Amino acid sequence: MNLSVVVVNYNNSRFLRKALDSVVTQSCQPAEVIVTDDCSTDASCEIVAEYASTHPIVRWQRTLKNLGPAGNRDAGIRACTSANFVTLDSDDWLESGALEAIDRRLRAGGRDTIVISSFHVARDEATRLFTIDTSPYCSLTNKKQLYSLAARKRFMPHNQLAMKTDLYRTLGGLRPSLRLYEDWDFILRATIAGVSWEHSGVVAYSYRRNGTGVSSSARKMAHVRHLIRVAASNIRASGFDHFLLAGFVELFVRKGAMRFLGRRSPEGFN
Repeated sequence: MNLSVVVVNYNNSRFLRKALDSVVTQSCQPAEVIVTDDCSTDASCEIVAEYASTHPIVRWQRTLKNLGPAGNRDAGIRACTSANFVTLDSDDWLESGALEAIDRRLRAGGRDTIVISSFHVARDEATRLFTIDTSPYCSLTNKKQLYSLAARKRFMPHNQLAMKTDLYRTLGGLRPSLRLYEDWDFILRATIAGVSWEHSGVVAYSYRRNGTGVSSSARKMAHVRHLIRVAASNIRASGFDHFLLAGFVELFVRKGAMRFLGRRSPEGFN
């Protein structure tokens, strides 16, 4: 399998074993598992060293300074030696058979293919909250994809993406300067560029909603600033695409209404 798994970690030692176990027990093993660590101060490094000593495919790299989620993920992806990669946050875990399904779809696709998967949203291993089916996104026209992304519809792709390493570089990668919504920004740019979105055909992973991530702890105005920044840059990049503009208008109207009503936005799993 010419596939790297990039596990993105920062101070998630309490969840890291579950993530790594879910990778090394897959029916089809990846060529390498890169754990990219963003200067953790907990026991993460010791755990990765333990797995590296018993699983030759596991290796880790530690950033020289804290880069934030986008910079850390980008560093891990750029360290891949395989033709293809898939990412996994260290507080999430793969479902059985996920890598085999993802690899099969990647091999069947072209050089501009990005594979996405459906996923469970869970509080922990024993408490599954709901499942997000992302397959409808792949059947939309490019214009409707742009609208759905801008409006942050519930079935939009999440941050566990699989693609060719060269395609990631061609698209410019994640923007390390973004501390929030960096995955949304990349997916928007990829869709504007006209990539082919394919679904793996499976529920590939579980997303742990633990309320301790950067997005959960950020102040509301930080979210607003980053939303506006991502919207403005992608509107310009798209040549002021009308579908994209309409989606952003819906997003900001909806968020304004949710704030007025004191409710959480429907896409709140992100």
